[in-house]
Amino acid sequence: MDRIRNLLILRGGALGDFILTLPVVSALHRHLPAITIDLASDPRFAELAIGSGWVRKVHSLDAALMAQMYVPDEARNPALADSWRGYDAALCYLEDPDQTIAHTLDDAGIRRRVFVSPRKICGHAIDHFMGGLCSLGLEMIADDSLVLNLQPKGTRSALTVRVSPQRPFFVIHPGSGSARKNWPLDRFVRLAERIRNERALLPVFLLGEAEAGFENILKKTLPSALCLTELGLSDVAAVLKQAQFYVGNDSGITHLSASLGVPTWALFGPTDPEQWAPRGRQVYVVRCSGNGLHSMEDMSDDAVWRALKIGDGCPRS
Repeated sequence: MDRIRNLLILRGGALGDFILTLPVVSALHRHLPAITIDLASDPRFAELAIGSGWVRKVHSLDAALMAQMYVPDEARNPALADSWRGYDAALCYLEDPDQTIAHTLDDAGIRRRVFVSPRKICGHAIDHFMGGLCSLGLEMIADDSLVLNLQPKGTRSALTVRVSPQRPFFVIHPGSGSARKNWPLDRFVRLAERIRNERALLPVFLLGEAEAGFENILKKTLPSALCLTELGLSDVAAVLKQAQFYVGNDSGITHLSASLGVPTWALFGPTDPEQWAPRGRQVYVVRCSGNGLHSMEDMSDDAVWRALKIGDGCPRS
């Protein structure tokens, strides 16, 4: 089989989905250092791979031209296929029920291509996504200890003044892409207060658009906490890399924390950690009681506290 020199990887989805696919990119970079990898993805996420030196460039899935992937053959603008010419192979993690993406790749002259379902996951998501490499004739395994060597660019000066290694802190991200995956905010508040009292660490809450109403609640219930709102991904990474540890729900930020090598406690209830848990050097999964999938309401304060006191680098009393 001919050697792959230039590979196009197509990956949509949210931040967590993207990070769960990064072990594929890392494995390729590690085993085939001469290969050139380009991504068709969300450019906000792709900087994680570019910043680690694994990827050359990104085709933005938000670009108007990318919509041509889903246009029938006779009406498709050939400019998209033209922009993809020169790749030896493509690895696609996009749904393609009408085969329009496959036809676009064919128009670009990319005959060697593999489609991996981003939804029908068999086993852990990382292992499922790695299976695409085997289909390309590349026998590799994921490195579960990989750490993103992201070098954040131009973090905000106010951020570095308020949060720095000279002021030890821990991070909580109380949200996710789905409210049902969120541990109740009042329990995060009690946990933060307990850690602050026992370990004298500053609680830092990362809040995004989905947590727009949390800041006012936190200012009233835990005024000693620092709330950082709607940061760019580079700033979030900069904060996480300085933190003593991180606690959060099943979310993209939790996956980011784990991939940066930060001691990470991931809280799981209705989603299955056997399939979606982050992997990393210092990752601890906290599940609701029982073997089934439960509401986050079922997770007690003490269960999370006990889990924190088990892991290395945790807030031991």
